[in-house]
Amino acid sequence: MSKITMAAAAAAGYVLGARAGRERYDQIVHKAEGAWKNPKVQQGKRRAQEKAEAKASEMSGDNSTTSTSPVAGEDNQFNV
Repeated sequence: MSKITMAAAAAAGYVLGARAGRERYDQIVHKAEGAWKNPKVQQGKRRAQEKAEAKASEMSGDNSTTSTSPVAGEDNQFNV
């Protein structure tokens, strides 16, 4: 299990099991959103998506360069 996955699981477990209340939950959500919006995280997400699309294209025999990426400027944010 990667460190990021482990941290996400720990955070989720804390949020679900904590008795710290709504205020602490909101703090955690705010930090998670900040991390998600980090340019390095978004760059890694884009790279992973491009590699996955290239591999899928390779596996299907499709050599087109059509992207299924979202519209430029569209904010793809997870909902918590």
